[in-house]
This record gives sequence, C-alpha cells and structure tokens, in this order.
Amino acid sequence: MFDISNEKTTAFSEKELEREIVQTIIAKGFDENKAKKIYVELLNDVKRKIAAGPPLPNNFGDYLLENEKTNRTIRQMLAERRSIGVTEQEIRDWWNKSALERGLVIKCFEMDLKSAFMLFRVSGLSYDESGEHVRKIMTVYGERDFNINLPYEWKDKIDRLLLEATTVDLERVEAEVKLYPSVNDYVRDKIIGKNDLAIQSPEHFN
Repeated sequence: MFDISNEKTTAFSEKELEREIVQTIIAKGFDENKAKKIYVELLNDVKRKIAAGPPLPNNFGDYLLENEKTNRTIRQMLAERRSIGVTEQEIRDWWNKSALERGLVIKCFEMDLKSAFMLFRVSGLSYDESGEHVRKIMTVYGERDFNINLPYEWKDKIDRLLLEATTVDLERVEAEVKLYPSVNDYVRDKIIGKNDLAIQSPEHFN
C-alpha cells in the first residue's frame, strides 16, 4: 500500500481497498471521477495520520490480546470493550486490519457523519439539536464513550445485519427505530441484544 515504517502491505491490497472505497462513495450519490478524488483525499489524510503516529506491529489485534495481561493500558482498553459485549474475535478482526484499512473505514464514516450534521445545521438547528437528529438517523461509532458510541469492532456486523433486516422489512425497521432515542439504542437492543438479527427476520421485531 505505502512505504512507511509502521505499515507494510501489498500494492494489490491497496488497489482492492481503493476499489471498495470508491464503490462505497459512488453509492452515496457521487459520480466515479468525484468518488476517486474523494478517495485520494481520504487516503492522503489517513496516510498522514499513520505516519505521524507511533509504529504499530502487523496483526495488531493479535498483539493486543497477547499483551493484555501484562500491559495496563491495553488491559483497560480491552476491558472497556469486553464490558459491553465485544468478543475476542471481534477485537482480533478489527485490529488485525491494516492501519490503512481501519483509517479509511473511519474516514468514510466520519464523512457521512459530517454531511448529516451539516444538513441539520444548515436547516437552522443548533449544534446540540443537530447532533441529536444525526443519532436518530444513523449509527454512530467511536473509539471511546461506549455509553453513547458503538465500537468500531462491531461495524462490519452491524452493517451486515442492518442491511439484511432492512432488505426483509424496511418499513418495520424504520418504525421500530423511531421508538428509540437513537439508532445506537435500537442497535444495542435489537441487534446486539439478540446477536443474530439476520436469522430472526422479520420475527425479531416482535
């Protein structure tokens, strides 16, 4: 992908990431040329952040789990995640992604978050009101404060299960979400609580 001391990956991997991220951006309503330009901007932002940070070992998820018992900082970080139900495999899967892939996933999410927030701000809502409305229409992830945010370790699963559920019964999902203070609260109750929304559709709403 790129040649810096804390991340060594193949050109093929970077090309695959580019294809996937560009297609994701196109799905948001951009044409291919604009999507590629946005991707380059995101890519450069992520590379700068990686280069400015401390070197990380490959398969960082394995490293975290192997050093959990002896490293207090790691132990605290993982304990916060375990306390809300994040599994060892989910920790491994997310943190074993390359730093570039994790960074691009986060950048794409933050782009959606900012776009939604600005739409509400332009409509005349206050900063706090805009934040509330954003949380009512989209899942919100973060690296901390899991009383509010969902951990990135769950993002792949949540995206998949929400897609499956809305494909089966979009109207009912939308109606259920409206009963909760935020989409995150809905996800915690209906998806993480059930932990297998996909095979329970559509009865999982009952």
